[in-house]
Amino acid sequence: MEFWDIYDKDKKPTGRTMKKNDWILKDGEYHLSVLGVIHRPDGRFLITQRVMTKAWAPGWWEVSGGAAQAGESSFTAVCREVKEEVGLDVSQCSGGLAYTYHRETTISWMFTALSLISRSLTYRFRQRRHLGLKLPHSMK
Repeated sequence: MEFWDIYDKDKKPTGRTMKKNDWILKDGEYHLSVLGVIHRPDGRFLITQRVMTKAWAPGWWEVSGGAAQAGESSFTAVCREVKEEVGLDVSQCSGGLAYTYHRETTISWMFTALSLISRSLTYRFRQRRHLGLKLPHSMK
């Protein structure tokens, strides 16, 4: 069973947790999600396509990410999500927090990581259908 910490609007833990997707949040409470934007020195970004069996946004292209588990820091959560989704260890990559935003019941933290990944690298796909290295102008 996966649990998420509950935060206030300033990303301070309230001391409460919730079961994944249990949505017991009160007004002004949030859970934490993270996004890992992986880019190469040539300007290409690592994006993945969601499997068609996902309930939300099946087949959509996205960057790796997900919910932080109870007790995880934002950085630990983004490293875990990227590792789970594409098998890439970004814990030692240069980069860092790009920005944060609030959305309904979620505080999202977006991290960037500069990685020297190659086109020929074989990725482990657990939750993804396809992977691409794209230039920003070609992502639509």
